[in-house]
Amino acid sequence: MKLDFTSKIAKLEMPLHELSEWIPGSEFVGKIPEKRILIKSISIDSRAIYRNSLFFSIKGENYDGHFFLGQVKEKHAIAAIVDKKMVTESLSKMTDKNFFLLSVDDVLEALGKIAGEIRKLWCGKLISVTGSNGKTTAKELIANILKKEVGEKSQFSSYGNQNNHIGVPLNLIRLIEENKFAVIEMGMNQIGEISKLSSMVKPNYSLILNAQREHQAFLGSVRATAHENGDVISYLTENNIVIFPKDKDNEDVWWKLAKENMSTVYRFGLKNDISYCEKEENFREINCEILSNNPLIVKLEINGEHIGSVRLNGLGEHFARTATGAVAASVALGISHESIIEGLKTFMPIKGRGNFHHLNNGLIVVDDSYNANPDSVNAAIKTMLDVQGRRAMILGDMAELGRDSAFFHQEILSFAVENLDEVFLFGKKFSEASKNLKCGKSYLSRKKLEEDVRLWLDSYPSKKNSTVIWIKGSRSSNLDVVVNYLLST
Repeated sequence: MKLDFTSKIAKLEMPLHELSEWIPGSEFVGKIPEKRILIKSISIDSRAIYRNSLFFSIKGENYDGHFFLGQVKEKHAIAAIVDKKMVTESLSKMTDKNFFLLSVDDVLEALGKIAGEIRKLWCGKLISVTGSNGKTTAKELIANILKKEVGEKSQFSSYGNQNNHIGVPLNLIRLIEENKFAVIEMGMNQIGEISKLSSMVKPNYSLILNAQREHQAFLGSVRATAHENGDVISYLTENNIVIFPKDKDNEDVWWKLAKENMSTVYRFGLKNDISYCEKEENFREINCEILSNNPLIVKLEINGEHIGSVRLNGLGEHFARTATGAVAASVALGISHESIIEGLKTFMPIKGRGNFHHLNNGLIVVDDSYNANPDSVNAAIKTMLDVQGRRAMILGDMAELGRDSAFFHQEILSFAVENLDEVFLFGKKFSEASKNLKCGKSYLSRKKLEEDVRLWLDSYPSKKNSTVIWIKGSRSSNLDVVVNYLLST
């Protein structure tokens, strides 16, 4: 299998000396480069090195980039950023006229400094996307709409799901003058992360998709999640527009922050969603009315004015809300209604995030295996209620839920068993919930799970579109393996 390291590298051509001036306190080790020495790209992976790359020796839980400096030099990198605490005499001797070392106080901070400087130089419109669930889908929806409006090369969107303290700076470094719009996804699982990323990204617009029961082991409550995602508002620049959902429980958090920052508000949601406050003034509202569930057809309105109806290639209210958030963001960016409708119509869900497969035997497999929290799983189960025929789910453990994890898994299992024809469970947490509630089929062996799912499917000869099986779990459950099994048998 050929590995793709595109996401580990960013093109950047500039003098090494000039770049060093962007990092306060940085010092060259050993050989000092001439001012004409250029870097051509930035890399965070020793396997993704091109001639004249600048390598960042990032240290993680299970790796340390400093151990690969020899390989990096052999592959003709021009320089490496290293931690001052790691500098030794032998390390200094690695430098020569073709390879240089720049020592810094913190390698990750240095990456962020460079990204921040590039962001200052870039003059396009930048929108950030935060939220508990649906960020990557919303980001890709906005990007697809922008492509219809300005073309492929005039817009940039974050690579894949690169939304953390490493991915975000890499994406900022990838910005070029030709990009007139940028969509940057920002994720978090700890208090303070959104502020740190926002100070680097400095968005002109910000889409907050939702606040749900995710990462509760670190955040503690949905309210804390709402505050954390809302921290981006304080860092809005220039256009200063925030887009957030109708949410009776958390909307007041974002209203308060928007007022403090004097931000313009765009609010979105389903037409029948309950809002925290209807008396607010001076904002634009983008609503979506579901006309049909299967297929999913929606009617879109801006401040009560109908702008079009469109068939979405997704399932359920949750997808409709995410799409409406993307519409609201596009309206804020000044995109035409025609491009918005065309971008929605042609968008296909991403692998692992609700994309579905119609198989020849009449089985529909919904691949939602990339991530899960109690609210997103509940939404998936509710969507299944509108599906005709047999309905089954394969549920994997939900990670990072903290002290209430057992309760959340039992809550989901009860709701699933009550509403579906069959529920298959994978992982220790769901197995414990199954044992306590005495329901559901639980597995710790993926092979046994696959065998029993196949037996269940074969026990009822399928008619066209008569069986839907939805696969959802946290990334750590690796249920994409089960998806691949079902698609290949």
